[in-house]
Amino acid sequence: MKVIAVRKRAIDLKLVKEEFSINFTFQRKRGINTAYDHWFTATGKCKIWRGGLNLQRIGDVGAETSKELITQLKNNNTEIFQDGNRYYTTTGESDISEIENMHPILNQAREEWEVRFKE
Repeated sequence: MKVIAVRKRAIDLKLVKEEFSINFTFQRKRGINTAYDHWFTATGKCKIWRGGLNLQRIGDVGAETSKELITQLKNNNTEIFQDGNRYYTTTGESDISEIENMHPILNQAREEWEVRFKE
């Protein structure tokens, strides 16, 4: 979906498709490797600690567009959009924000998924 935020930056959002679902969490799990900002549940859901994300607000996309984006995220078991090598998520009432450090977090999660859940 192509959206234009208030700062007039056009981004072509595509859902991030992974073999695992991605959910943000506001509490960091105790006992996990502190070098990582993610962990997997026993059922294979990836939880990403929101406090470890470097979010940069891009702008307001409007209430209707924001609702549509959130619906897409929920229906596809993810919290992340992608435009090229940049990652985005919804924030606030109707904002879109770039997640500047998402690439290394996703790479770590993919590696862990391969080791723990692939046969």
